[in-house]
Amino acid sequence: IVKCKLTPKGMNILNERISQSGYIPMDQNGYFSFKLWEFMNIFGNSVYEGNDVIVDDTILILNKDLHKHKN
Repeated sequence: IVKCKLTPKGMNILNERISQSGYIPMDQNGYFSFKLWEFMNIFGNSVYEGNDVIVDDTILILNKDLHKHKN
């Protein structure tokens, strides 16, 4: 899972693609959550050196398996 806050440029890209991706809710802290493939599908063409920044500060990548205990 990828969690990030979007810049205005990122919000524009998301709004352009929302019809293809479906509704993506923002949490109470302003973060959007995407599956990694979904994030790259939406923003991949816009992530390159020299382009406007699409995320504000940090991208968090969460792995559900990190919280599981091994027996």
